[in-house]
Amino acid sequence: MEEKEYDLTIVVFCNKKDFYLTRICIASIRYFYKNIKIMLVKDELNGDFSTSEIEKKYNIEVYDCGKKIFGWAASKTFFLLQMEKGRKYLLLDSDIVFIEPFLDPICANFADSDLIVSAEYYKDLHGKDVRETYFDINKVLKYDENYIYPGYFFNTGQLFISGGIIHYEYFSEFFDLNKFPYWKRLDIFPLVDQSLYNYIFPKLHTQNIIRLVPKQFFIWGDGAAAKKIRLADIVSKNATGGLIHWAGAKRTPFVKQMTRGDILTFFQEEYYKDLFMGSVLIKVRPARHLLYTYILRLKNKLKSIFGPQTIIKSMFPVI
Repeated sequence: MEEKEYDLTIVVFCNKKDFYLTRICIASIRYFYKNIKIMLVKDELNGDFSTSEIEKKYNIEVYDCGKKIFGWAASKTFFLLQMEKGRKYLLLDSDIVFIEPFLDPICANFADSDLIVSAEYYKDLHGKDVRETYFDINKVLKYDENYIYPGYFFNTGQLFISGGIIHYEYFSEFFDLNKFPYWKRLDIFPLVDQSLYNYIFPKLHTQNIIRLVPKQFFIWGDGAAAKKIRLADIVSKNATGGLIHWAGAKRTPFVKQMTRGDILTFFQEEYYKDLFMGSVLIKVRPARHLLYTYILRLKNKLKSIFGPQTIIKSMFPVI
């Protein structure tokens, strides 16, 4: 059966530290959608890394945002401001897997909207969960007394968004395009894109500048819903839930040790099964990556002691 064509580009944001998850993420997308357009946006803050293997294997391309160093989700905001007008995008963090071919019902709504988010509903707006996941609403109200809670918050790791609807003027008070680390007003919006988008996007919707639609299409990787999913249903393409996002969950290159490591392992094996020396790479790369993370921690520790001029080059430029 011929695959349906989608007016959608999937963009995955990645860096050297989480690239082992990027491979799994894209393998899961290609498991359900062989031909949909996929792009990578690379952040080289933690070091340069090659994406040539995954580009060739899955026919994807790397988008150049004009910078190499971003840090803490800044690449997403740079990309938002450069998206092609009129084009539809799905923006994804790397710690995500598709568990079903869920795009049809979402794209049906996308034609008449600018932004689709996966809504999270909270009754206690002053509780610890809201404060630690999004922002302190008391601080936001002190900054903007006209702020109105839209009835939901949303994780920014998965966003359906139209190009050309977001302009720098909406971010200029909170984001500096020319000065690393780019984010401003962390006193109000401490969780960068997660905080800022939850403030700005619903406000733009209320002002009739954009059309935002809340849906539910993702599951927390360490939540109760994820534990109930049967791997067999994913394999047979009969699962429901959209996608799983391991935001805030334990991470390790030895993915079997993560929550629902069986799902991650399945898609990891999908990635490596057709690669030359794939059976070796799937075993060697996690150990190399773990060593790299130790080197990175040492580098950052020395930088904190001796200053930013301290340089320790990774012995593993490609992992």
